[in-house]
Amino acid sequence: PNIGAYRTPPESEITVIDTATSRVIERKPLHNVAGVFHLALSSDGKLGVAPHLRPKNLVPMAHVEHGWVFADSLAFFGEDVGGVVQVPLDELDRYFALPFGVAIAPDKSKVFVSASGSDNISVINVPALLKFVRANHPSPNDLSASANYVTARIPVGRNPRSIVLSPDGKRLYVATRMEDDITVIDTKSAK
Repeated sequence: PNIGAYRTPPESEITVIDTATSRVIERKPLHNVAGVFHLALSSDGKLGVAPHLRPKNLVPMAHVEHGWVFADSLAFFGEDVGGVVQVPLDELDRYFALPFGVAIAPDKSKVFVSASGSDNISVINVPALLKFVRANHPSPNDLSASANYVTARIPVGRNPRSIVLSPDGKRLYVATRMEDDITVIDTKSAK
């Protein structure tokens, strides 16, 4: 047997389907990605975000440094990005397990991501993220990168999953699965 085949990173993709013809028209590859969760698109269709997990399956477990066995990450894609860029959500000493739901502010200034295993909402400054990515071309495994674009970590109830913004973008509604309730966040104050 070819043992080398088992030592390859997982591959995922964002598949674009033309709804008029029901045909795949584009595949956006996500290298070393497993567990892609929800996806959000801006109203103009030029910015997309998909939370996902990056497994460290090729690193011996005794040598996993700066993170757990999975890195919690985001894929940004679309015309505003100019391709697909993967960025970490985690920090050097803090991990925001299981990024799940995602929402984009109407003006595309912020992205909100629920971390269902960490009981918080991360707020991403999109202009800062795009500036940082264009200037630095960061590795998706560089856990110091998120300090350049994550502006807040808002604690919420246990196991936040789906999130949605009000049409004006002033409120974020968070469904907390283990609390069986809805948390409402003021997006301007991040409270």
